[in-house]
Amino acid sequence: MLLALISISGSTSEVWAAGYAGAFLETTVGARGLGMGGAFTAAADDASATFWNPAGLARNRGKGIVATVQPRSLDRQQTSLAGAFNGRGGLGFGFAWVHAGVGDIIARTGSGEPFGNIEDGENALIFGLGVPVNARLSIGFAVKAIRHEITVPQSGSSTGTGRALDLGLMYQLPQETTLGLSLRNLSGRMSWSVEGRTGQTSKSKDQLPTTVALGLAHDPRAGVTLAVDLQSSNVETFVSTGVSWELSPMLSVGGGLNRAGSESNVGYPAFSVTVRPMQIDRFQLHYTYLTDDLDAGALFVAGLSLQW
Repeated sequence: MLLALISISGSTSEVWAAGYAGAFLETTVGARGLGMGGAFTAAADDASATFWNPAGLARNRGKGIVATVQPRSLDRQQTSLAGAFNGRGGLGFGFAWVHAGVGDIIARTGSGEPFGNIEDGENALIFGLGVPVNARLSIGFAVKAIRHEITVPQSGSSTGTGRALDLGLMYQLPQETTLGLSLRNLSGRMSWSVEGRTGQTSKSKDQLPTTVALGLAHDPRAGVTLAVDLQSSNVETFVSTGVSWELSPMLSVGGGLNRAGSESNVGYPAFSVTVRPMQIDRFQLHYTYLTDDLDAGALFVAGLSLQW
């Protein structure tokens, strides 16, 4: 049974992205970044910057909340909530909570008989700070705590807890161009405790993959943003590209190509629509479509953002 728990622990992580600890965070926070193909390291300027690049919290103004729901294939679902506060255009504070779960996992005996449901859930809590250094440069810091728990009937639970540090930088170049750099999961690790049927507990540790994301965002005209990201870790290296275009005070559209050059080679296309019912940025509804990274169907992300 101990081997079964270890196998379950690895396979459920792989359901989200790659087979490594904390892989569920690859689906990110907020709909805007996903709608631009994940090319958001240099463009993040709302509450989701806590995840993408904490230096972007210094660019945020006022108070804001971003919430998303991501029902996925294979009975997976992920939700996220992020908030930010920057009252005077100086220090920016932010937080983000991400929850991922997989439903309807049936536990079976060796002969195939069901004997209960396996519960699997992952949570991450992130706190960020953005600091303006001067008119062009801002830096950011974020700490994250991760918990992953799998419970198997008649056997006990497998629990993983972890923490990591993120660093970010944004620099305003001439011609409405921004350079962004984000270092994620520095000194990141997960500590696992697996309880067997006999009550014995096995402990182990995993390293979270340190990731370097370098981004460039350019506004060629008012209401249009072009962005590109290069992301590299000890797991994979890929490029993401995206665009956002404000067609009217009520409607914006976006699109991009996510993870080009990774195992998917050509990448995953993404499309998004943002509606401002009151024709102001204060209240926005977001809808994003992108291909599932397991080729198990499309991924639809619904979200809203409030700014005041």
